This record gives sequence, structure tokens and C-alpha cells, in this order.
Amino acid sequence: MSERETRSSEMSREVAWKNLICKIDGVQSARVVFGERGEVEEIHVIADERRTAKQVTRDIQSALMAAFDAEIDYRVISVARIPVEESREESLPVQNVRLLYEGIDLHSQRDSMSVGVRLGCGDREYEGLASCQSGAFSRQRMVAMATVSAINEFMGAPVFELIDVQTAQVSGRAAVLASVNCVKGPELLLGGAFLRDDADKAVVKATMDAVNRRVSYIKRSL
Repeated sequence: MSERETRSSEMSREVAWKNLICKIDGVQSARVVFGERGEVEEIHVIADERRTAKQVTRDIQSALMAAFDAEIDYRVISVARIPVEESREESLPVQNVRLLYEGIDLHSQRDSMSVGVRLGCGDREYEGLASCQSGAFSRQRMVAMATVSAINEFMGAPVFELIDVQTAQVSGRAAVLASVNCVKGPELLLGGAFLRDDADKAVVKATMDAVNRRVSYIKRSL
């Protein structure tokens, strides 16, 4: 397996585990760290105070065992608890700042390529642009860069930057994985979307998925 294939496999596994953990009651965000041999080294979780750290830890162990047949030592799981009011504010999907995918425009010439991604919020539209010389970046990366640019346009500041985007197999299906850095953390965020009929839209969705739990909270703090 090549280095890129190995990295794709690691990212797809991290996305699957993170998405499962984030579905557990009270969990706001999660990060999973794997070792070089694929073993779980650390699981970091932010949860609200409605449930004890022990309850959250046990649910994580049970969920990972049921879904992935993975027996996790409780000592690798760390749970940081925050007040219910604070956690609800951060995770609340505030309706008037919910970004929606509106469309994409691609223009290719012999020696250059440009991409425009449009995101909407209420009655306003935000467009992000990315351009490069032909062959300098992949089409996937150009679309992801334009998406991040549109999100930053909405934020009013360069809050996010694209780190990587690639295709991987998740549960036997092709998916796009995007990693985005949050300069307000700093924090590395990971998002994913299954590939369906529209590959470009899947890239946009994966990039948005990486940041959608942070956009509302950071927007209000700027």
C-alpha cells in the first residue's frame, strides 16, 4: 500500500470513529489518535455536564465495540466537560447563520483553471474563488479551496485554511475526506461526504462538514 493510500485509510477510519462518537448523548466534539500500527493511542472528547465522564467513557467503549469490534481501554479516553449552557451555545445550529450549498462554476483554459463556489445564508450569497495554472493542483483541491474561501467570506475573516482533500473508501463506499485548520484554535477539523453523482458537490459537502460545528460559534465570537 502506498503512503497516500495508507493516509487515506487512516483518515477514513478517523472520520468513521469520530462521527460515531459524536452521536453519543452529550458529546460535542471528538478526536481520535491512532498509532503507527493502527492501535488507538488517544481519544479526546468534549462533552456537556449532564452526564458524568464515566458514563460518557462507557458509552464510547460500548459504541466502538458494537460498531467496529474494537475493545478500548478506558485509560486512553479523556473527557473534558463544559457547562450545559456553554456547550449548547456552541453546538446550536443557529438558523440564520446556516450555510447552504448554492452552486459551483468551473472555467478551464489551456493553461489555467478557476473555480467559484457559492454558499447561501438567508437571502445573502457568499462566493469563494480559487485559480491556478493547469496541473498545479487537482480539481478536488481547487473546489475545496474555493469552498473554504466562501466560508471565510461569510465569516468576514480568514478563520479556516484547507490542509488536505482526498478520496477514500469508507464502509466499502467511495467518500471525500477534507481536513481544515481552524486558526482560532488552532484545531485540525475533519469532514467527509459520500461520493454520489456529483463529485464536485461531494467535495464542497465534505469541506463544509469539517467546519459546520464551529461556524456559528466562531461567527458570534468575532
